[in-house]
Amino acid sequence: MGLLDSATDIGEYVALVFILVSFVIFLVAARRARAVRSFQFEMLIFAVVLFAAEIPMTLEDLGLVNFSAIQDVGFELHSGSMVLLAAFVAYRVYGFMRGK
Repeated sequence: MGLLDSATDIGEYVALVFILVSFVIFLVAARRARAVRSFQFEMLIFAVVLFAAEIPMTLEDLGLVNFSAIQDVGFELHSGSMVLLAAFVAYRVYGFMRGK
């Protein structure tokens, strides 16, 4: 199992690099967005939040950090972010339907 474990670790490190690069690219794109209230900016910020959420999980998978002590807080933050996402979608749908 040693070879499989090292291949998995390599994959996790590659995934971490890709997540970090994507995070930076989307952060720069969000910063360059012309209007903060634009749909493009909102989607970029949503992507940045998704990438930022993956970073701690990948670090824990690699064994670099241990978040077991604050796992409940993570679930609460995730639930809160899903409520905000639902509110964002409802707001956009309401704006679309009102415009018809």
